[in-house]
Amino acid sequence: MSSTTFDAQLLVSSVVANDSPYLYFEIQNLNEYGLDSLNALRHSVERIQKIVDQGNEREFVKLMKRGREYLSNR
Repeated sequence: MSSTTFDAQLLVSSVVANDSPYLYFEIQNLNEYGLDSLNALRHSVERIQKIVDQGNEREFVKLMKRGREYLSNR
C-alpha cells in the first residue's frame, strides 16, 4: 500500500530508469549548473531529514507550504 504521491514519484522514476543511462550522464555531465543542482538537492534532503528527525512539525509544514507556493507560481 502506498500513497498517490509516492505512486506518482515512482512512475516518474520508472520512466527515467528505463531511459538511457548514457543520455542522463551526458545531461548531468554537460550541465554547467549540474553540481550546483546536486548540492542544492543534497542540502535540501539533509534539511528535511533534520526537521523530521527533530519531530519539528511546524518547520515541516512551513517547507511544504513554501514548496506549494513556489510550484503554483510556475
